Amino acid sequence: MPVNSAAQSAGLILSNARGEIGFHEGANNANKYAGYAGHANNQAWCSTFVTWALKKAEAQGAKIPDFVKNAEPRGAAVESYKAAYDKAGQLYRKGTPQPGDLVFFGASGGSHIGIVEKVENGKVYTIEGNTSDQVARRSYSLNDPYINSFGRTFGDKIPSDAKLGGGADGANAKDGGGGGKGTGGAAAPAGGNGGAHGAGNHKGGKHAGGKHADGMHAKADRQADGFQGKGAKNPVQLQPNNPAMQAMPQLMEVIQQLLQLVQQLAQLMQTA
Repeated sequence: MPVNSAAQSAGLILSNARGEIGFHEGANNANKYAGYAGHANNQAWCSTFVTWALKKAEAQGAKIPDFVKNAEPRGAAVESYKAAYDKAGQLYRKGTPQPGDLVFFGASGGSHIGIVEKVENGKVYTIEGNTSDQVARRSYSLNDPYINSFGRTFGDKIPSDAKLGGGADGANAKDGGGGGKGTGGAAAPAGGNGGAHGAGNHKGGKHAGGKHADGMHAKADRQADGFQGKGAKNPVQLQPNNPAMQAMPQLMEVIQQLLQLVQQLAQLMQTA
């Protein structure tokens, strides 16, 4: 049964995505979305999950824009979606994302993709597939440099100076757009490396640098709950549920034992 508004269409997409939170992949990237999406299985599947959510919503009556349907990459290619939004003038970095928008990550925007669920208090909340090998809800500061751009799926409420790919931001849109404040007080990162997390861990996963660039995921996604950093530039932040934090007591014990051995060795050298 067709729905009557963009908000309802976005709601169907998000309802489908929310219902999958907690799904974990099998061996070798095996997932249950590839068949319905029309993609090959056993490969990086973040864009496969997006395609699945969009196709299922359309089957339920959602009105998916033609440029989005035509972007369907028939494979795990984030760039196919980003290029389609760019060509339609629906790619932007400033401003506030809407539910149902897509979010593109990494220096070129081709490292990872998610679906925008909501924006609150300067943070954008997303639902993503193949993040730490599963479907999960993540959150980012609106000015997180790991975010390259957003794609407006429904409606055209994008300020003319916020668009990428030929808009007023053309001169500043290299890998992440120009600076500026968006609604909710979030500043877009300065032009240049919008995906500055490229070589490091982003909140603990494996979308690191070349492993996930150009559509090839490394397994544990940057959005797990552990490390966060722009390569080697950001400090490491450990969360209580991170495996590294859980292993800290054992690590400290080993360090203490090593220190004791060093002290004993020094005493032996002094008495020799």
